[in-house]
Amino acid sequence: MLDQKARVQVTIPSLFQSPTISDFINLVTKITEQQNPQPTYVSKTSVLPYQRAKLTRTQQQFWLFWRIKPDNCYYNVPMAIEIHGMVNKDALSQSLQCLVERYDALRIVCYEQDEGCLRVRVRETNVNNEDHDVSHLSYVSRLTINIELAENLLKLAVENDCTLYTLVLTIFKCVLSVFSHNSTDIVIDTIISTRSQPYVTGLFGPMINTLALRTRLPDTPETTFIDVFNTVKQTLSFAMENHECPFADIVNCLRQVSSDKSLLTYMPLFRVIFEMNGYDMINSEKKFSDRTTWTSFSDHSLLSPYTKSVTDFQVTDHGAAQEISMLFDINRAIFEEKTAEKLCACFVTAIYCVVKNPTCLKNDLWKEIQQTGSNIQTPLTIHECFNQQAVCDPTAEAVVYKNIRWTYADLLHRAVQIGAILQQDFNVTQHTIVGLCMKRSPDLIASMLGISVKQTDYCYSIYTSGSTGRPKGITIQHQAVVRRIRTDNQFINITPYGRTAQLTSCSFDVYILEVYGALLNGALLIIYDNNYLFQPKLLAFMFQSDKISHVYIPIPIFNMLVEHVPGAFGGMDCILFAGDRANPRLMRNVLVQSQPSPKQLVNVYGPTEITCIATCYQASIESLDKIIRHGSQVPIGIPLPSTSVYSVRHYSLDLTSDDDEGELLIGGFGVSDGYLKMPEKTALSFIPNIFENNIDHLYRTGDIVKQLRDGNISFIGWLDDQVKIAGYQLSDTDIAIIGMSARYGLLENSSEFWHTLVNRTDYCSHVSTEELKQSGFEQLLKQNPNYVYAACTMKNANCFDHVFFEISKRDATITDPQHRILLDSAYEALEDAGLVTDKYSGTIGMFAAVYRDTNADYYKLFQANPLEIFDEAREQSDISMFDPATVMRVEIGNMIDGAATFIAYKLDLNGPAMAIQTACSSSGTALHVALRSIEADSGYNYQPGMVLSKTGFCRSFDEQAAGVVGGDCAGVVVLMKAKAVKLGYTIRCLIKGHAVNNDGRKKTSCSVTSPDIQAQCMKKALTMANINNPTHEISYIEVHGPGT
Repeated sequence: MLDQKARVQVTIPSLFQSPTISDFINLVTKITEQQNPQPTYVSKTSVLPYQRAKLTRTQQQFWLFWRIKPDNCYYNVPMAIEIHGMVNKDALSQSLQCLVERYDALRIVCYEQDEGCLRVRVRETNVNNEDHDVSHLSYVSRLTINIELAENLLKLAVENDCTLYTLVLTIFKCVLSVFSHNSTDIVIDTIISTRSQPYVTGLFGPMINTLALRTRLPDTPETTFIDVFNTVKQTLSFAMENHECPFADIVNCLRQVSSDKSLLTYMPLFRVIFEMNGYDMINSEKKFSDRTTWTSFSDHSLLSPYTKSVTDFQVTDHGAAQEISMLFDINRAIFEEKTAEKLCACFVTAIYCVVKNPTCLKNDLWKEIQQTGSNIQTPLTIHECFNQQAVCDPTAEAVVYKNIRWTYADLLHRAVQIGAILQQDFNVTQHTIVGLCMKRSPDLIASMLGISVKQTDYCYSIYTSGSTGRPKGITIQHQAVVRRIRTDNQFINITPYGRTAQLTSCSFDVYILEVYGALLNGALLIIYDNNYLFQPKLLAFMFQSDKISHVYIPIPIFNMLVEHVPGAFGGMDCILFAGDRANPRLMRNVLVQSQPSPKQLVNVYGPTEITCIATCYQASIESLDKIIRHGSQVPIGIPLPSTSVYSVRHYSLDLTSDDDEGELLIGGFGVSDGYLKMPEKTALSFIPNIFENNIDHLYRTGDIVKQLRDGNISFIGWLDDQVKIAGYQLSDTDIAIIGMSARYGLLENSSEFWHTLVNRTDYCSHVSTEELKQSGFEQLLKQNPNYVYAACTMKNANCFDHVFFEISKRDATITDPQHRILLDSAYEALEDAGLVTDKYSGTIGMFAAVYRDTNADYYKLFQANPLEIFDEAREQSDISMFDPATVMRVEIGNMIDGAATFIAYKLDLNGPAMAIQTACSSSGTALHVALRSIEADSGYNYQPGMVLSKTGFCRSFDEQAAGVVGGDCAGVVVLMKAKAVKLGYTIRCLIKGHAVNNDGRKKTSCSVTSPDIQAQCMKKALTMANINNPTHEISYIEVHGPGT
């Protein structure tokens, strides 16, 4: 009307920017000065038969759809008119014929020719009412918003200078965000008329366009509904400014810029349509003066012979007086009928919340919507959800493991077979707990799915805290798992094209997320052996070659992967990690160095008692930079939907304020009912909810947290002062290695030693016969043909920084090289542990074992006349004086019993200093004594020490084994109780068990050990470590196997 009367084109955004009449007059005046409108008129001359005419963009779209699928129903909106009263059929027929003759659009079709497109008059067609398409089975739920609530909505819209459509669309996007796993990127389609110009308002024919309204909802703890509303309002204003841009052009542009072509072929640009008073003629009623009533409708069963254009989800408001009458039409092939009912209920809840408090926080509104949805429970088990996927696409791959590739139909078939065997042969019924002792494999998954259940049955019972020696069976219901995967967890948003890595043991609840997160969403699950977990480069390669999109990984494995291959997670959709404190620098490396960067990098937290996950923190480069800059730790995030968390004081259970530490309590839909057959323990850990009536009970985690001002939760520690390493709970009595150094033959550090072990290479020195001949040792070989030059000769053994250790050059020269190297290695190990002695006030002990005095041999101290020999040595060495005092210093100062004291003196160690000598078992005995010393709070540290091979190679436990190879080595480890992690020290490994014994006379000779007695010693150590099944619990053993 404005365009016609004032001949001025006013955009909708500018109209809302002029809330008063005065502002609007100024706007029109300004536009009039800038515009010189030239009205355009269209000819009313009819198209002549066979006259060439260019198709409009919409007609081109219709033609293309017809070529692709001739019987398609795209853009079809069937409508019928029901007439009550007297009707003159002849007059009605004549009037309809006049309309056909008047409007060319009713008489013209497109005619294809190679040189162009022609318009010709249409021929009448016959409709076969028996031939219709019912491929799309829909379910419609009706919702009527009463007059009072509708008026309040309209009033709120006016107060915010917008239309009712904008406000209702915003509320609907909020609800859809909750139902989309809290996605903040929402695309909804709407249909609008393109009759914006005066000269086209009277034209007959389809003049509509499709607008895909994409809104990125703001998502901060401070975000209010008004912020969300303003974002949607801005999106809608921009869309209306460009409403004439053909939808086909937008799709074509997206195809050109998208690098993932498969995404566009699978996912349409939108799958949800939202319309409000789109067509006045549909579902409307017209009364005439003769009391005849014409009622139009588009959703009646009489229209079934005519196909209708539909999407997966359509919401339409047809209006009814002052009420808002809406239809929620869903595709039953994708959604359950109850989904539409849930949406209606949540939509009404959201409207009431917004009307009551328009400035409410977004998170509070989301929580109200989620709570409404949770009251309408989904009556599905894991099996029913899996069956849906198997029926939907039975030929899709479900599980891949090595050379095994099962489709969803294969997996379902095996699960049914297992279920039949369990019921028939073992009488397994509902509520029966079935124990599964199997390795990770497709068979294990089929067995899990083969156990018949109902929704309130337990999905699994996992025993937790086994490392404490007090395991507890956690029981979780099926509906809790389905809820976590399908509703609550915005990060498990897997499409049928997703590929999930299965890495963890089935004894951890993350296994549930991996397996069911994939199989309940139609995705592919790829199972990896444990061998991959300790080969980061190989695991990274498999991730990329298998095109993994989702991975749930323990933090220790995540850290190892990032340290070796920072780009291992490139291109993934979601990475979830948990089980330990996250490292912000490594997380940042993933986001920066991965190409392309993963879409979601999420630190999650959740005890087994609350169904896998309770809180989550999605990291970004900006947030991690802030964490690193302030030296803080990565938060565990905010609670999941339908999960409530409380930080309380331990004894009083009073809520704490922001930035105050307290014990974390968790409530909500996923909380377990308790521990299996442990009512006393259940009563202690699961308590009544004293904060909210709609949540039955709370779980006391025993974890200390701090509620941050931005809404996130920071993990502080454990209430019982426990220590956890790599997700395992440890006892304070456990002892850990926190520092080490190693020099073995040609290897100069522990990293080189580990690399040699992994790659199975040799680190000894070998010289061939030809090389010996060339070096002048030909005579030696003739005298002793069995001579083999092979030894683990230490590199740079003569190098020693005497200045650093404040030792004179003369004293350093006469000090046994063993002692010098041991001193150097001990300092390096302490430095590696972060225990620089001049800054450490605790007690450090030294337990050492060295070989006999090699300097005494070199200087021939034990010859008949050592002083005469010294005269010769003085001439051959840089020692200027060999007086009796020096002789005593070389002889006594280099005694093997004095090595530990010498190290303690030079490094200022004030703990016990003990020399250990038990021949070949000296290093093990030293370790045992050191551990006993720590248990008695005395101190810690140890050093190792030597039957010869005929071939020059040590082939342990090999049929060619012929002895060992002697050589030089030094190794030092620093020991401390496991609480070292609380003090900031890095724990390399834990020593869970140790033992020593002696075989007495139960052997053939003094130097030969007894296998039976050694086995007894090993059993003692295993018992101490609480290892009951060494075959499955121990993966690496280091023992002597020289074959002598």
